[in-house]
Amino acid sequence: MATAATTTTTDQNRNSEDNDIGHRTIRPRHRRNTSAMEPDPRFYSGRNPVPRVESFVQICDAKYAPPPEIEKTHPEIHPPQAWHQFMEELRNLTLKYIVFVMTTFIILNGCLPLPYSISIFITIAGGLTWWRNVESVWTDIIHNAQTTQGIDRMHIQGSEGNESAEWLNGTIAKLWPQVNADLFSSMVDLLEDVMQASIPSIVNEVKVTNVGQGTNPIRILSLRWLNESEVPGGPTERLNEQEEVGEWAALELTFAYRASPSGSSAASKAKNANLLIHLTFGVKGVMGTPIPVWVELRGCTGTCRVKIQLIPDPPFVKLATFSFMGMPKIEIAAVPLNQRFFNVMNLPVISDFINSSIKTAAKEFVAPSNYTLDLSKILVGEDTKKELLAIGVLVVHISCAEAIRAADINGKSDCYVTLSYSKYAKPLWSTRIIFGDLNPVWDETAVLLVNADEVKASEKLSVTLWDSDRFTADDIVGRTEVDVTELVRNRGQLSKRRDRLQGFKDGHYMPGHINWSVVFYGKRDMNQDLATSGVDERLPGDFEEFKSKNSKVDSEQETRVSYIPPDPTFPAGILSIQIHNIIALERHSTTGSKGRPASRRGGSSNMEEEEADNLPSAYCSIILDQEKIYKTRVKPMTSKPFFNAGTERFVRDFNASTVLVVVSDSRMREIDPILGVVEFKLKDVLKNSSMISRYYPMQGGIGYGKIRVSLLFRSIDAQLPRPLLGSSIGTIRIMSKHISSAGITDKEVREADYITFQTPLVSKRAPQSENDKGWSPIGSSRTGFGLGVRNRHSVPLILYFRRDSKLRRDKTYAAAVLWLKDIPDEEDTTVKLDVYQPQDLDGFIQNCAVEGQVQKRWGKHVGQVELVVRFHRGLAMNSRAHLRAAEEEKDFADVLEAQQCITRDDPNVTDSSASSDSEAGTGSSRVDGAGGGEDDDEDTSGVSSDEGGETGGIGGLKRRFSNKRDMQRELHRRERGVMQWKGARTLAWVGKGVKDAGKGVKGHFKMEPRRPNVETEVP
Repeated sequence: MATAATTTTTDQNRNSEDNDIGHRTIRPRHRRNTSAMEPDPRFYSGRNPVPRVESFVQICDAKYAPPPEIEKTHPEIHPPQAWHQFMEELRNLTLKYIVFVMTTFIILNGCLPLPYSISIFITIAGGLTWWRNVESVWTDIIHNAQTTQGIDRMHIQGSEGNESAEWLNGTIAKLWPQVNADLFSSMVDLLEDVMQASIPSIVNEVKVTNVGQGTNPIRILSLRWLNESEVPGGPTERLNEQEEVGEWAALELTFAYRASPSGSSAASKAKNANLLIHLTFGVKGVMGTPIPVWVELRGCTGTCRVKIQLIPDPPFVKLATFSFMGMPKIEIAAVPLNQRFFNVMNLPVISDFINSSIKTAAKEFVAPSNYTLDLSKILVGEDTKKELLAIGVLVVHISCAEAIRAADINGKSDCYVTLSYSKYAKPLWSTRIIFGDLNPVWDETAVLLVNADEVKASEKLSVTLWDSDRFTADDIVGRTEVDVTELVRNRGQLSKRRDRLQGFKDGHYMPGHINWSVVFYGKRDMNQDLATSGVDERLPGDFEEFKSKNSKVDSEQETRVSYIPPDPTFPAGILSIQIHNIIALERHSTTGSKGRPASRRGGSSNMEEEEADNLPSAYCSIILDQEKIYKTRVKPMTSKPFFNAGTERFVRDFNASTVLVVVSDSRMREIDPILGVVEFKLKDVLKNSSMISRYYPMQGGIGYGKIRVSLLFRSIDAQLPRPLLGSSIGTIRIMSKHISSAGITDKEVREADYITFQTPLVSKRAPQSENDKGWSPIGSSRTGFGLGVRNRHSVPLILYFRRDSKLRRDKTYAAAVLWLKDIPDEEDTTVKLDVYQPQDLDGFIQNCAVEGQVQKRWGKHVGQVELVVRFHRGLAMNSRAHLRAAEEEKDFADVLEAQQCITRDDPNVTDSSASSDSEAGTGSSRVDGAGGGEDDDEDTSGVSSDEGGETGGIGGLKRRFSNKRDMQRELHRRERGVMQWKGARTLAWVGKGVKDAGKGVKGHFKMEPRRPNVETEVP
């Protein structure tokens, strides 16, 4: 017991002595781990547990205690700097500066008689640049040292303190060099688009040809969890109302990137993130010189907030949105011509352009803006769109306007109506112009897509009346608005309206009213009774690897579109067209074998190049039902262009609709040729599912390759009338062999010499029959004739009853109007048309008839005529009306050329039928397999049968000449014959430019409504 007491007392004294000593010593940063404490050799010899006396005396006497060992400074407080790297960089910069100053003095003062003030100014500017470069190098070295220190601290076992993100940085450092650079394609496309839209006038093209993230990773400086109170709206706020599954997590992280010190070699620069940009200087379309610029990311620091949706199924994350909390601080270096050249970011013009482009691109991600990614699709490698952006459509019917304001000095108005969203303000649709009328009657119907963004932004549907002017800006006649949210809530309920017109400001009313109606239709649910296996029937049954497999990350609705086709009883709907990329894109060789037996004509090289000067600069156009609706940006000189662009449009009838994806080559001082076309007949493509995504070979052009396209169709919950489902382009054909005059009460009208059938594109005559009891719309060997039509839902077929006059202009006795919007497609329709002798002929043919106002407004009613008509949808390749329309409008000319590419390669179309002239009338090569449709202005009834023979007579000569001309055009289109030489193609380009300039001057004198232009990826 005494021994135990002595030991306890001794321990207490020893602890007291230790505490006294502790006041004089520097305590270590971390607490001692008592559970793993090593035995002190001063107290424990290894065998005897009793402490040694000499050691005990030394410790107890604090006055004579040895000085304690002071702990070394921790590396993270003052990290050692790599001075040799800094000095090497400093020597290089100083040497370059001295050489620059000496060269400047020799050139400016020795060779050129310039004042010394210029040299002094350049020297001072160079000194400032030298100092900025020194600061940048110092920052690089500090960042590199901190990175190395953080990696070392991550491997220290048993260290305690604040939680750091070094474990995450270590993971990123291993993963960063392995990441596929294609994942950055979308961001590079955004940067490319911004630079293309903001380039100076001297630069006509920008192309990012190479992207490298390097081996130097980005660092996470801090990472913290955000509570509900710190996130605006809390975690319950959804990125998309359609995504209600799972929970949301919010994080805030601070990141930094700093380029590691590098030399002048390309290998050392490749460690850092870099871009290779080609800037083409010159005049667009005429002359250009590409200059390569190496852009290296020197530094980037910022803070961003990330919001992630967590789901119960793998990969456990779905959507993620991030936004920068303020503009990140970005520092780059740009070196032109050669990687050993000096950094031109200190020069004003280039630095301003590149910095402004990067800041503009980064601004798209700065709060309150954000960027949303579908992480589940990225993790499983799927980027196919399976859900539409549009939530439905607005069907708007514009009936008429009453007592509107007279905007012209003649007391009339040339009025038309546009539809737009009030905040967006871009015209989305337009009626035809009705000239010289204060009570116009349009009777037209429009269909507009509605996205969730319009509902969130509280948009209003704006109906605006304009007065068209020839030389000045159009004047507003009035407008009215309706809330889109209310229309969406009252789904399927037709709202008939008669609104008073108001001006630009709310409450400022203008004369007149407008009668119109609007209704919202949403997307229809998929019909489970139509479910299929989702597999293409053309594939063999044992090819399991080709069958599409649904991903577990897809929602139930997204999964349905992959095996349920559209319902044929609901043909109207919304179509999404997405162009992903093209692989193995090349041009056909137009050079001969040049006498070398080993080479083959038209052959291509076995080596596939991704980047080369002779590769095509591709861009894509989308044509829906013979109307050009979308155009992508140009991807210069690459065999693997990446677009990832698309659009959504309303389709009237998917059973008869056709989509063309046209790939063209952007040329310098040449007309852009077509590399290839892909045709999609929606009825066949969407036979087993409502979406499809695959690679398709191009055909019909001067190149070859495979393009990946995705299509997605969803029907709307409405069955529209059959005439409203019809095509906008086609041919109206008169099927009647004889038009009787028995229903005509007026003698002069009944004895008219002929009837002129007229559309806005073309007109034809039906002469009086031999028995003088009607008119015969036939030739010597044909039954009826056809007239080409565009914008079918807003134009009429007009019948003029005229007397033939030899000495003066033919007199019109009466007229009748057939509005083509009232007849269905591909069906013989018998119509009875009222014949009038109108007091205002122009008003009669422009305005639709309104119930109860016919007799009062149009004049004397003189009877009826009955005839059979049929509307053929699509283009007729031998239609002179469509050819003339193509000469007037470039976009329609592109549509016609693309359709010719498909027709020429169609094995079911012979050369004779594809090139048949309208005068022969024996057949027609047309879209969708429709029948003939010739529509020339000439009266061909006098052509005899012997003259129309295949080999003899005038008709045979015309046919041979026409076939030869068509064959020559086809050779020129494929760059064969004389067009294989660049000089000939340049001359053709010059001639087309002169022609287009003349059309532009002529177009200034036309009065046209504000129709929406072709949608482009880059404005």
